[in-house]
Amino acid sequence: MKNRISLLGIIAITAIIGFTFTACGSGDCTHTWEWEVTTAPAEFKDGVKTETCSKCSETRNTEAILASGLVQIPGGSFTMGPDFVNNDATFTVTLSAFKMSKYAVTQDLYQAVMGENPSYFHGGTGREPAEGETQGRRPVEMVTWFDAVEFCNKLSTREGFTPVYTITARTPATGYPITAATVTAEWANNGYRLPTEAQWEYACRAGTSTKWHFGEDDTKLEEYAWYGWDDDWEIQKNSKGKTHQVGLLKPNQWGLYDMYGNVWEWCWDWWGDYPVTAKTDYTGAESGAIRVLRGGGWLISAEFTRSAYRINFDPLDWDIASGFRVVRP
Repeated sequence: MKNRISLLGIIAITAIIGFTFTACGSGDCTHTWEWEVTTAPAEFKDGVKTETCSKCSETRNTEAILASGLVQIPGGSFTMGPDFVNNDATFTVTLSAFKMSKYAVTQDLYQAVMGENPSYFHGGTGREPAEGETQGRRPVEMVTWFDAVEFCNKLSTREGFTPVYTITARTPATGYPITAATVTAEWANNGYRLPTEAQWEYACRAGTSTKWHFGEDDTKLEEYAWYGWDDDWEIQKNSKGKTHQVGLLKPNQWGLYDMYGNVWEWCWDWWGDYPVTAKTDYTGAESGAIRVLRGGGWLISAEFTRSAYRINFDPLDWDIASGFRVVRP
């Protein structure tokens, strides 16, 4: 729907890493930002890291990078589905342990990595955050699937990991949004990637098998999700027609926030029917034309936020209710 309004781990070694950016507000220096990693915690913590320009000694903080956070997700097996779109199919998936960002990628984080913020809800007139919320901590939206994939590669490089994706035939050759490309994945690499659909649902469920990770009915949904309407599309719910700062509502049992509502989240997978046999570390259909999104968004009704609910979207399209989060092995 490209012209339609619709629907991080600190590096586990001590290192000095340099990044080059064009001059910022204080002068003519083309800054080379350097930061030192001296700890290797099990997961990211929110906080502030300071970068210093090696040429002029100007400093800046990069809270945006740390704000994502990674949560360790244990390996295990679960029943995926039912697939409400395709005959209520289910199947068993066994997944290796992985790490998932506890928030959807924020506008601050996307800006820091990509150098721009494409979001519709950018904080300008009529698009301001709710009272008391921080604009930059709202989730990024208006990104294509291709944009999200390239973000993963750039974040991997910035944080010292090996990118997972090879991107060729990029259209346009530079700039955003990316509207076409050929993307292949090297799953053995240690960089950031989009979650597979199986990883997303497994992490969302957090060991549960109910419609939502908190139970079978939606009476508590507003405690966990920013969403638009009740199931009869008659009563407006808490989103009030906009995205909201990540992490303000309750997390699921594994410490992941906003898995329901706020923005739909891109997954790696091609859209397709579920397999009829059990799978291990399933990465989706072998080929296809459209990709998968999960979680529901700020404008949707309760039923579309269920743990098993899936929709499809053209990877070249973007939307004011779709964003993403990242995973690493």
